[in-house]
Amino acid sequence: TGFNLSLGAMIGVLLLMGLVTKNAILLVDGALQNMRAGDDVDTALRKAGPRRLRPILMTSAAMAIGMVPTAIGTGMGSEFRAPMAVAVIGGVITSTFFTLLVVPVVFAFFEYITPQSLKLVPDSQIESVGDPEEIVPTQDHPIDGLPLPSHLIQRGKGV
Repeated sequence: TGFNLSLGAMIGVLLLMGLVTKNAILLVDGALQNMRAGDDVDTALRKAGPRRLRPILMTSAAMAIGMVPTAIGTGMGSEFRAPMAVAVIGGVITSTFFTLLVVPVVFAFFEYITPQSLKLVPDSQIESVGDPEEIVPTQDHPIDGLPLPSHLIQRGKGV
């Protein structure tokens, strides 16, 4: 575009981050509402996408179209504002598509992750340490190795 990455362009990137966050929140909130209604993750995302598409596209289009006069302006101060407008227009167009494609994939990925799926060691190799209720820190043997504050120690019983 012939513009440098100036302070104005960086301000535009900050503005863009707010818009992208708002769009992602709209999409994730729609999916969460569908999940609370009883849908599974895939169905919730399939319903939230079309339902939230219109508000996401409207805000993104309004931002991009609103920056066009600033991007093509030639008046006083345009050398500062034009790079910001070009950065915002390009960023809004790119981020809108990424919001509609990447956010649902990442959301589904984190919804499908369970503690069991993150196990690196099979259950048979995990050593049992006993009942957590039986592990009581004392002044001499606290659980984390740090001495306990005196106001937390009952005489002879630990915490």
